[in-house]
Amino acid sequence: MPGCCVPFCSNHSRNGWRLYRFPREPNRRLQWTANVNRDQWQPSYASSVCEIHFLEESFEQHRADGWRKLKPNAVPTLFPRNKPARGRKSPKLAAGAAATPGANDGSVSTEAPEGFASTEVEVHMLPSSNGNDPPTRVSRAKARPARTRRTTRRRTVTQKRDVPNAVPSKSLCSKSSCVESREKLADMTRIHDELVEAYAVANSTVNALRSRVDELESTVEILRQHLRHRESGDLQPPS
Repeated sequence: MPGCCVPFCSNHSRNGWRLYRFPREPNRRLQWTANVNRDQWQPSYASSVCEIHFLEESFEQHRADGWRKLKPNAVPTLFPRNKPARGRKSPKLAAGAAATPGANDGSVSTEAPEGFASTEVEVHMLPSSNGNDPPTRVSRAKARPARTRRTTRRRTVTQKRDVPNAVPSKSLCSKSSCVESREKLADMTRIHDELVEAYAVANSTVNALRSRVDELESTVEILRQHLRHRESGDLQPPS
């Protein structure tokens, strides 16, 4: 018993859904394949589409036997617009408080307020040009930052960061390979169900032929009895 080949449709004949095989006519078969819209896929002899993908006008109306038979020009047109929603991963929580300037290296520096700047003066005696005048004093001022009691302190703050557990890469599979494996499994399942159904039909056909052979053998035996009576001159049919 086959299942529906439309992506994201899990309807199966074992659940009571009616399924219809792809037509053998090339143009209609190509149109069905285009509407099913499966990437890099071609229907097999067992590929089928369930009844929910056809409009009501695609079926023959008011049939006496009640069978939902497709019209010769029926084409599946009802398909889900969007893929089923996948579970969204929860956002990662920020580790600790928001980062502050200078916290990229994991350290925070604090400095004491600056005091008044001190000035260091250097005095150099220059000799007189004639040797009698007293030497001229030249002063050079050099500014130095004042030393305060509060010296620059630096403290290191270690932040604990939550590291997610690493997942082995071998346990993950790419999306394309998973989809391809599922499609192959679905095709093999449909082929198996089709073979089981074909075997049941063939078995019932063989049983019908055997019963027909038995009827023919009994008819031949009756004819032989009639011939024997006719040859013996007895025209009365056997009781």
